[in-house]
Amino acid sequence: MPLAIELLRMMSIGVLFLSVVQVTTGILQGMGRTVIPVLNLLFGAAIKVFLGIALIAIPSINIKGAAIGTLACFGLTAVLNCSAIFGISGMKFSWPDYIFRPCIATGGMAVAAALAYHWSSRWGEGKALLTAVLAALLVYGILLLVIGAVREEDMRYLPGGDRASGILRRLHIWR
Repeated sequence: MPLAIELLRMMSIGVLFLSVVQVTTGILQGMGRTVIPVLNLLFGAAIKVFLGIALIAIPSINIKGAAIGTLACFGLTAVLNCSAIFGISGMKFSWPDYIFRPCIATGGMAVAAALAYHWSSRWGEGKALLTAVLAALLVYGILLLVIGAVREEDMRYLPGGDRASGILRRLHIWR
């Protein structure tokens, strides 16, 4: 496998961590704790530099060490930001609520998108893509409701959430 492809694959995981860092930084800033994400990112950056220097010096790892350092930087920063949010807010971390249920819904969405794309590919690229996106959206939403990843009290924060809750209650999704 060409090195560029391998590096891009490694770095694509970093997008997930970076997304968490961005969201949690916004949350912490909204809580009035603007210094915490800066310090967390500085700590992550220090780890990135240390790992980069240490791993690049190993011939079998070489440039991949820079990618590993970046992953460690954003991964650590995401964990530190999440930890700060839970500590400040008093929320308790729940693996099922924050990890397992969203992963199940995401997996179901991916399967639905792949199947819809495959099934509709005979209609042409554009229509197949639109069908896959719509199927993914529908399946993701349904799975979030069915597995309990979205609760009735969560709906209050969405525009039209009270109306949607009423409909879902009539459909016996919520009791």
